[in-house]
Parts: sequence; C-alpha cells; structure tokens
Amino acid sequence: MKKVLTAFILSFSLLLSINAQTTSVTYQGRLNDGAAPANGVYEMQFKLFDNPNSGQGTQQGATVTNSSVAVAGGVFAVVLDFGAAPFASGANLFLEVGVRPAGNPGAYTTLAPRQKLNSVPYAVKSNSAGSADALSNACTGCIQNAQINSLDGNKVTGTVANAANANQLGGLPTQRFVKYEESGAVLIGTSTPTTSTLAVGGVIESTSGGLKFPDGSEQTSAGLTAVTTDSTLAGDGTNAAPLGVSSPLATRDLDNPARQPFSVGGFSTHGGTLVTVPAGKTLVVEFVVCTQFHSSLAGNPNPEISFSWTTGNFSIYPTNFFNVPFGYYFNLNQPVKVYIPENSVVKVFFTSLPSFKNLFVSGYFFDNPTSLTNRRGKN
Repeated sequence: MKKVLTAFILSFSLLLSINAQTTSVTYQGRLNDGAAPANGVYEMQFKLFDNPNSGQGTQQGATVTNSSVAVAGGVFAVVLDFGAAPFASGANLFLEVGVRPAGNPGAYTTLAPRQKLNSVPYAVKSNSAGSADALSNACTGCIQNAQINSLDGNKVTGTVANAANANQLGGLPTQRFVKYEESGAVLIGTSTPTTSTLAVGGVIESTSGGLKFPDGSEQTSAGLTAVTTDSTLAGDGTNAAPLGVSSPLATRDLDNPARQPFSVGGFSTHGGTLVTVPAGKTLVVEFVVCTQFHSSLAGNPNPEISFSWTTGNFSIYPTNFFNVPFGYYFNLNQPVKVYIPENSVVKVFFTSLPSFKNLFVSGYFFDNPTSLTNRRGKN
C-alpha cells in the first residue's frame, strides 16, 4: 500500500533546544501518514537552505541523515548537528525534511514547506562571539593562543616575558634604533630609505678585528701601503699630505717614455732562455707571434708554446693549421696580458715539435713602485 506522508505547518514549528557547549540541536516534529498520525520507524534527511521555497536556493552545510527515527502518534524527535559554519553569517535559514519508511530503497518524500529556523540554533555562534564587553576573572585560561586571530598592540597592557627594553638595548633613547626594510636593507641610526644593503647614520667603529672583503682578506688598519697598476692614476691632487707625499702628485703617465718597450724577434729553436727581467722592473707580455713549417708533422700535433719562470708560467696553443706540400704549416698572432716580476729568467719551449721558427714576443717594462711618491701616475 502506498503511503502518503504529509506534515502540517503547525506540526513542524521548530521545537529546538541547544545542547550546551556543542553545535547539536534537538528537533521535534509531527508527521502524518495521510490524514492519520504516523507510527513506526522512518528514515529522514535534513538540509538547510537560504531560500524558503522548495527547489530554490543554495544548500548550506552538509546533509544530516537519520536512518532510524521512531514516530509514535505522529510525534518524533531527532538530534541535528550541522556544525557552526552555516550559522556564522546570521542570515535566515530554512530546514527541508525528506522522509521514507525505514528499509524502503525508494526516494525520499520532501515535506513542504521548508521551515524557517528561529533564534535558538544561532546560539552555536556563541563559540566565536563577535564581541564581548568584559571577561570575568573566572575566565583564566579559557581563551588559548589558537583562538586569538589578531589584536592591536595598544590593546594589551602588562609585562611581556623576555621583551626587549631600553636597559637590554644599552639604555638607548627612542631615536637611536635599528630598522629592517622590506627590501632587505638595514638602517642604523637613520630612517631614510636606501637602495644599499646597509645605511648608518653616524660613524662606524671597529673595536676589534677589522673589515673583511669578499675575497676573504681582512683590513685591520687604515692607510695604503702600495698602489699597483699599469694604467693612469687619476685624482685632483688634494689631501696628499696625510699619505706622506708631496701635493700635488708628480705627473708621469705610463704611456710616456717611462714605459720601456720590449720585443724579441726571429727566435727559432726548440727552447731556451727568452729574456731575463732586470731588477726593479716588471715585464708585461702583450703579443706572441709565431709561424712554423715542418715536413715531419702528421695529423694534428696539438703544438704548445710554453713560457715559464721561477714563480709562474703560461702557454699558447696555435689553432690555425694548414696542410702544404711536404709538410704542415700554422701561424699564430695572439694578444696576451701576462705580468712577469723582476729577476725572472723567462724560458720558452715548443712541445710536440723539434723546433719552431720566427717567434716574436712583444710587450714593455715598467719600474716597480717603492712608494706613492715615485709611482707612475697622474693626479
């Protein structure tokens, strides 16, 4: 026999009660089977919507299903728990109920109309009250860190454990401070924005140690002990006296005759001494030129012209090779920039071949500086 389930509006007036400290509510209603009060066990589904009309609106929260609801004389009571989220906004909500006999696989019969929730279910929001005028002393420990979202600092009074204060900062007044910018810059004693990594509004003093540079070297005292360069020194000639030199500095550019040219040409041998650098001089090698022809070369011999002295060496590898009748030919014209110190005996060797021809090496000597007063510079 087909059962027709109906409900009267009055029988669905929400008789709800809030269970303390939970989000559950008790729902009581009256269910009729046709014109008579229903009896037996029923399956019921409960949903919340933001619209009073069936088939319209958006469901709020999850569906609550109870598969064994006892109905006696048309009266039933169930416990519903939709959680706190659907009630958080305080907007009007409407309860929709679906019913079918227990064990019946058929569809639920949706009862109409949806019932508007009264104020009692909204009490679940008290777990996260929007405001409170005051808290009693009995609330000690009832609010934990995780329950506090945010709070203005000027709303907090009292002593904070391990907080920095003027005594812990050496008694500094408020205008002396360290500021960390969003860009990563650190400001000390100044609040002016900067594009540098560190800006200091005052004198930097090292009471121990010194300054460390990216190459790992440290400077522990002020002043220059030497200046080494093979190019022009520039300046306005002022403030030279603290350096122990006359002012202005003597003008003597490295490009004038103080730079003594050096060249060796027509060198043809398997190897030997190229030059001995005089005392007080530095040799700068700038060009190496060489041509070679040899009938015994086969394939790519990967020849190497090697220069060496007591404290250093460098090598050049010719890359332009040409096959010619009865032999192999290459030419080399390569710029270099090699500094060779005084008293060095520079030797040259040609590997992979018994000899080389027409080796030409050029560059220049310049005087080693002993102090800033005799440095080849330009003020």
